Amino acid sequence: MPDDPRPHETRDIHTGNLALAALAMLLFIAAMLWILYTAYGGRGERWPPPGRAAQDNAVSPAFRTEPETELAAVTAEQQARLAESGPLPEEPGFARIPIEDVMNLIAEHGLPDWSAEGPGGECALLAQAVPRSPQAAECRREDPP
Repeated sequence: MPDDPRPHETRDIHTGNLALAALAMLLFIAAMLWILYTAYGGRGERWPPPGRAAQDNAVSPAFRTEPETELAAVTAEQQARLAESGPLPEEPGFARIPIEDVMNLIAEHGLPDWSAEGPGGECALLAQAVPRSPQAAECRREDPP
C-alpha cells in the first residue's frame, strides 16, 4: 500500500471549525436568554397578575378561613338529611327513611327470600316484596294480565 496517492491526515480536527461551533453555541444561548428575558422578565412588575385575581375579593374566589368549622357544618347538614323522613320531591312514589329505622326494620323482618319462587314466579315475589321498584314495574309490563 505504499502506492496510495492519498496523503495521511495531519490533524484530527480543525481548530477553526471547533471555534466556529463554540461561537455558534454561545450565540444560541445568548439569543435564548434574550428571548426568555423579553418574554417573561422585561415587562416590569407583574404582580398582582391581571384578571379576576387582581380585582376585589367579591369577584374572585375567597380563601377558606375556618375549614374545620365549615366541614363540621356540612357534615351536620348531611347527617340531618340522613335522619329525616318523608317523600322525595324529585322522585314521586318514593320516600326517604332514616338509616337507623331501615336497619331496625331489616333486623325485625329480615330480607325477602329472593331464592324462593312463589306461585307467580320471580315477578310475583318482587311485586309482593318491593311493589314500587322499577324492576317490579318492568315485570308488570312483561307479564300479560
